[in-house]
Amino acid sequence: MWGLRAFVDDAGQVAVFDQEGWNCWWDEQHGARVGAQPLKGWIFELPRGLARAVEAEVEVWTGPDQRAQGFTAAAKVVDLQASPSGRLLAVRSEKGVELLTVDSGAVTPVVTEASPLAQGELMAGALAWSPDSAQLAVLKPLAGALELTRWDVSEAPRELERRVLKDSPGRPRNRLAFSPTGKTLALTDRLESLMLVVPGATLSVAVPEFAAFAMRSESEAVGIDFDGGPFMVDVAVGRCRR
Repeated sequence: MWGLRAFVDDAGQVAVFDQEGWNCWWDEQHGARVGAQPLKGWIFELPRGLARAVEAEVEVWTGPDQRAQGFTAAAKVVDLQASPSGRLLAVRSEKGVELLTVDSGAVTPVVTEASPLAQGELMAGALAWSPDSAQLAVLKPLAGALELTRWDVSEAPRELERRVLKDSPGRPRNRLAFSPTGKTLALTDRLESLMLVVPGATLSVAVPEFAAFAMRSESEAVGIDFDGGPFMVDVAVGRCRR
């Protein structure tokens, strides 16, 4: 069987599936169970179970043949990020950003685009959740620059901050992440550069092109380059170590 992927959720449940939709779930209580319904489409890991996106339709599955919730987004979903609590799902499409509430099935707009985003603009956007699930950051390209907005989503979405990062063209596919405390945001401001956004200031440091990164502290990030090599960045002193 080719193309297998596996997720382990916060409850210790293991979900294994392939590109044809075959899926098998395992936990200590039930053992291994094969789903009767194929799960095709984009699959996203959740704190509890997984989400499946097919065009504008999003479904939450908590086990084999256990569809817990369903949503219809404004347009075809290209990105989905679950809050750390698992209560909310943030989705991006050509028409903007929406929040999906897992318990109720409610769909709440956060950012609504005046006109549909072009494919390049859509692919260059990014989302990130704060560790406490109270804030959502949204990154989008804007005429050779990047626009970063930060939202309070603990209740109805409320914009907290908006910054246009001039001379920051970003990448074809950008990355965005909060620090462990939620006070700092890190993003890919250039093809080989990482920027920290802190209250009243920004700091950048040259880095290799990388596949993924995460914030280790307020000023340190760790990542993996496209050759599989690890690196660590200390933005405060402008240094990258490999």
